[in-house]
This record gives sequence, structure tokens and C-alpha cells, in this order.
Amino acid sequence: MKLPVFLTISAVGSFAFGAMMFFLPAFAGRLLGIAYTPQTGSLLQGMGGLIIGFGAVNFFVRNFNDANILRVILLTNIITNTLGLLADVFGVVNGALLANKMAPVEVTHLFIGIGSLIYLLRIKRNGPLS
Repeated sequence: MKLPVFLTISAVGSFAFGAMMFFLPAFAGRLLGIAYTPQTGSLLQGMGGLIIGFGAVNFFVRNFNDANILRVILLTNIITNTLGLLADVFGVVNGALLANKMAPVEVTHLFIGIGSLIYLLRIKRNGPLS
């Protein structure tokens, strides 16, 4: 898969989760096994807005060829999705989240995080990708 396709898929996945959390926080909470309160709704909306924003960044840079810009985006994808995955693991360990409810989120974190690592290593080895 070419990098622009990967970044587009990452952007669409981020937008789907982010939009659900931002526009439908009660629904997102139910899907994730989180009891909805105005407080959790507010947190879900805040997280959703950030996820939409970073999905937009992935979409906007999908056709860039500058290796430095791509490295920054891919590193940020790796960091963001690693921390998101860890936060979800902590939530499951603490009993706040259910692993089976979080599975689609974890698949997305792994796809974006591992994919970004693969492309980052290719850029370091081969220079800019076109």
C-alpha cells in the first residue's frame, strides 16, 4: 500500500471514531461500555475533537513528499496511538473499560501505529516516498 492510501485510511478511521465521539457522545459511550453522564460526554467530545483534528492532519499531508514533514506526522501517529493504546489497557486493567468493547479502537490504534512505524522506517531507509 502506498503512503497516501495509508494516510487516507488512517484519516477516515480517525474521522469515524472522532465524529462519533464528538457528535454522538452517548452512543459512543454505549458502544465503548462507558456509562454516559454529562461529564463523560464532555470528555468524549473533547477527545473526539482532537481525533478529528489529527485525522485531518493525516488527510491533508497524504500527498506530501517532504521526508521531514512525513517523519513528523508518522512519529506523531506512533506516539498518539501508543499512548491511546496504553490508556485503554490501563482502563481495562483498572476495570473502567471492557476489553471486548474496546477491540475496534485497539485495532485502529494498532493499524495506525504499526503502519506509521513501517512507513517511518521506509523513509529513513529510502528517503522521501512518492
